[in-house]
Amino acid sequence: MATYRLALAVLVALAVLGGCSHKKAPRPEAATETAATEPGEGEHDPCALIEPKEAEAALGAPLATPPFRYGTGKPSAGGDTCVYQDSHFHNIQVSVDWDGGAMVWKMMGTFGSMANKGPAKGMLHLADGSDISGEWDEARVQNCCTFKALRGDQIVTVDFGGTVGTQVAQAAQLADAGLKRLEQPLSIDGAAAVAAALAYDKAHRPTRLDPCALLPRADLEALLRAPLSADPTSKGEVCTYMQGNQKLAPEIDVRVQWTDGFRKLREDAALIRGFNKNFIPRDVQQATGVTADAEPKPDVNPAWEVAAPSVSMGMRGVRDDALVEVNVFGMNHEQTLALLAKAMSGLKLNSAP
Repeated sequence: MATYRLALAVLVALAVLGGCSHKKAPRPEAATETAATEPGEGEHDPCALIEPKEAEAALGAPLATPPFRYGTGKPSAGGDTCVYQDSHFHNIQVSVDWDGGAMVWKMMGTFGSMANKGPAKGMLHLADGSDISGEWDEARVQNCCTFKALRGDQIVTVDFGGTVGTQVAQAAQLADAGLKRLEQPLSIDGAAAVAAALAYDKAHRPTRLDPCALLPRADLEALLRAPLSADPTSKGEVCTYMQGNQKLAPEIDVRVQWTDGFRKLREDAALIRGFNKNFIPRDVQQATGVTADAEPKPDVNPAWEVAAPSVSMGMRGVRDDALVEVNVFGMNHEQTLALLAKAMSGLKLNSAP
């Protein structure tokens, strides 16, 4: 198992390096600052390319606020990304290279691409064997969840990693719609919605807590049916619990990522699926509960909306974009799920219905 964890860590590091080879849209974080007042860049507004109803169709839910501009880690009037977000913080992000796109496209190359160049202009052959078409010169899928379309000297990027069910074909439709409106954009002002986005984040994101507050010592001891050797300790967003009285007793870690949880889960799950498919025997997958076809999807457990294995052999769950991960050795898959459910039940949720 140590070799498996090391190989996964290397795989994640390579993916991070690959992500640095192309321009990636910023990721929504908790909005705790006032709206930025800097003007947008010229007349270009990334929110003027996609109709809200088109984004809602891809998200499968109404938007919580009008589409808003985003940059420098928060909703910002001068941001170069537009965010479409529902009431539970699933989000699609759209950004544009308004000029110089052809050169950027060449620099990106094919690293991290899930798709091949289309057999003809406006076509794209996906890795799953399907074909999609649009008014682009070239298109590609990068990493698990970013669709890019080039036309002339401009690129429209649709990042759907912050969703649960949105697929490549839906992102391609949005990118195609955006390309068609580059010359005649919609009368949507993404800067005007920044204040509403900041207010919604402040009122509805899960309340940030000490990670040890999610799983009190007494609750964990009841679940383990055994005492801990000491009180849990927190460092940053990680709480560590020591089992038993032996010096080398296994630890239990509970980790929290308060924002961007949907994207983190989806991107890492794609890495794990690819690794398992090529390197891990099926019997080992079944024994660990980490299978090659284990894709994050809506779950019946009320503690989370979606869950998937972590790269460290633990389990992760996400609800309202807050990700909780539990890592422990010596527990079977069912016990780990029970521990995750207990930890996630400690989240203080504030989202709208």
